[in-house]
Amino acid sequence: MKLLILSTEFPPGPGGIGTHAYELASGLQSLGWQVAVIAPQDYVTEAERVMFNDQLPFAVNTLANGSVARRLRQIWKTLRQTRPDLLIATGSRSLWAAMLLCPLLGIPWLAIG
Repeated sequence: MKLLILSTEFPPGPGGIGTHAYELASGLQSLGWQVAVIAPQDYVTEAERVMFNDQLPFAVNTLANGSVARRLRQIWKTLRQTRPDLLIATGSRSLWAAMLLCPLLGIPWLAIG
């Protein structure tokens, strides 16, 4: 099953939501799911982010800083490219994005708040 996790944060920076998203992605990947993540990766240098992401067994699409419209466009593009069987949204802003975009593409989603 192809899964996309949309989170409001993701390691290597700090945060409980990011840690939860990382553990969820790692666990489901180890069970044979095809996992990808889209999330901001704040509070770290570019080098730290790249080094962290390169050792992961799944792809991370770092959500760019900027306006809500810019982030929604990036999420929309990722959804269209990956065509996941399921999206898991974690963190309040991710829930709003999933609620808005997933129905337009017929992608089932669930919220973990």
